[in-house]
This record gives sequence, C-alpha cells and structure tokens, in this order.
Amino acid sequence: NCTLEHYTSYKSSDIQICVCALWELQGNTSRCPLNAIREKYQHKKFECVANMLSPELAQSLFSRQANDTNPLLINDS
Repeated sequence: NCTLEHYTSYKSSDIQICVCALWELQGNTSRCPLNAIREKYQHKKFECVANMLSPELAQSLFSRQANDTNPLLINDS
C-alpha cells in the first residue's frame, strides 16, 4: 500500500519478481526432494503450518490505480 511504499522507498512493482518467486517456491512441494522441514511442520505441535496454502497472487497488487493517492502526502489544511 502507499504507506509501505513511502517508508520502504520500494514500489510494489519493484518487488514483484521476488514476491512471485517466493510464492512459487512455497507452493512447489511436489518437485522438492527435501521434505524433512515440511514433514516437521506438518505436526500438530507446530500448528500444521506446512499444510497451509498461500492465496492466489492478485496481479492488482503490482499495478497502481490511476486514482490512487498517497494518504501520507495529502494536506488536510
């Protein structure tokens, strides 16, 4: 969002490739031969977090609407 862009100085489009790569890695379980970590975190002790799925990535996360404004830069006076 605009606040994160302001304080990090990154635009969402700047990190799109990285976000998409991480999303792909998290979801790519069938071709990964290293299952020990995934098996460990499938246990109830760890709240079965390895069984959780990421939501679909919306491309709208990476494109700005023409009417978006930065609330940090709006002067209310």
